[in-house]
Amino acid sequence: MLNKVIDISGRPISTRLVFILSLMILATFMSRAQKNNDANMLTWYQYKGDVDLGNRFSVVLDFQHRRQDFVNYSSQQVLRPGLAYTLKSDVKFTLGTAVFWHNINGENPVYRPEVRPYTFAEWKQPLGKIQVTHRFRFELRYNRKTAGSEVLSGYNFNYRAGHKLGLAIPIQSEKIDDLKLEVYDEVLINFGERITRNYLDQNRIYAGIKGRLTAKSTFKLGYMYIFVPSGSSIDFVTQHILVLGIGHRW
Repeated sequence: MLNKVIDISGRPISTRLVFILSLMILATFMSRAQKNNDANMLTWYQYKGDVDLGNRFSVVLDFQHRRQDFVNYSSQQVLRPGLAYTLKSDVKFTLGTAVFWHNINGENPVYRPEVRPYTFAEWKQPLGKIQVTHRFRFELRYNRKTAGSEVLSGYNFNYRAGHKLGLAIPIQSEKIDDLKLEVYDEVLINFGERITRNYLDQNRIYAGIKGRLTAKSTFKLGYMYIFVPSGSSIDFVTQHILVLGIGHRW
């Protein structure tokens, strides 16, 4: 498979990118060895909408319903609208505010709200028939305070930043807009006055397929692995996630 990727790209730099991404994923799994793991199974159902306003502007919407143990009970609800501006065909900036509802009480849901203003900067670079994507994010996180399963008044605040390196490889034809394999690794970092340990918020590794349903709609199906460190140097949480998504351009 690697030889095919190298032959398709026709450029040495694409080979290095595939190799570097492979090393990042391998290092992620090796670093988990000899530690205590609390594993979770989830399903993320996602809808992404994009409304073209003209003059390079668009309104974007990301809605997600996340369930614990695949379908057992609600884990999170996510609503993430934004205003996007495409600087060039391969550079896009998005500003918006996301609202999260985190279930903190298992099968008897109690939701902790979080308000999260955000900025995304995305750059897509074609390398032969492979598309390389860099996405940088910066977020302000306002989390409601809690005590056990009780939601209190007031918010805790911190910043979060991240970088995603992804590859899209056509598997049906030579066109990147047709059926393709998507893989990425994203690292998210917490910082701010309240953050004194665990600067690493989480590491996300994803692999899946994406294709067209109609001229304006797409689907995706994939698997995501998330590593979340805890307050202890030997304890951590992993999440194994089935991702099902629909996208539409209006």
